[in-house]
Amino acid sequence: MRFWDIDNSVCYVSNKKKNKASPSLRSCYTTTDQACCNFVEDEAIGGVFGSFIPGPCADDHTEITLFQCIACRGEAVKYTIKAETSAGYFKRISKLQGIQESTTNIKREMSSELMADKYKKGYVQVCATWLLRLWGHNSTTEMTELSKPTEIFDSCGAYDLKNDGNPIAKGSKFSAWKDALSFLEWYGIPHMDGFGIIIMDDTNPTKYATVPGEVLDTDGRVTCFERATYIGAAVATAAVSLGLLVV
Repeated sequence: MRFWDIDNSVCYVSNKKKNKASPSLRSCYTTTDQACCNFVEDEAIGGVFGSFIPGPCADDHTEITLFQCIACRGEAVKYTIKAETSAGYFKRISKLQGIQESTTNIKREMSSELMADKYKKGYVQVCATWLLRLWGHNSTTEMTELSKPTEIFDSCGAYDLKNDGNPIAKGSKFSAWKDALSFLEWYGIPHMDGFGIIIMDDTNPTKYATVPGEVLDTDGRVTCFERATYIGAAVATAAVSLGLLVV
């Protein structure tokens, strides 16, 4: 297993501090100034997306392009839980999965995942409101909608990354994507194999009052991946500087 000095807030990919990438990244260009990836690692991430979504529809799935860059994000350590061989770790993950189930109706059990040889490196926490946007809803939609299939891939289709790129004509009928969490687990986080996903209710921090470990940030907000909320102007600025967007 790869050693990761998460306690000193270093990157998982390099086990070093985040740094400005040179040359600038292309797929994960919003991470260039505080990057954990180099150009080749970034190029590999772009290749995953390019093999998944048909070119004419690439701009329709911004949330996925942001999600797949988690390993390149210097702040990812804030919402990543590194696996430990301790009762406290097991209790923490079990509690988070219990809250996930009560919030979204999506059930996962750490004991079953370990028996299936899954997610031995830890878990990445993603915000439910962000995942609702990815799944084709607005952030105020009932979170139980995450437990249902989505039609966001139906108009264009997609390619099966796990099965020689076979066409997936209707994502809403594809059994591996029966809910939003199943989709994220299927897609995975490039360069972070062995990590699972936990959905966090970022609208209700009080749910996590009894969860061990650092679940809330210094402002009392739930720590989870929510990049699309914060990225805003930074995306446009970076895109313009790289010639990817004309204003």
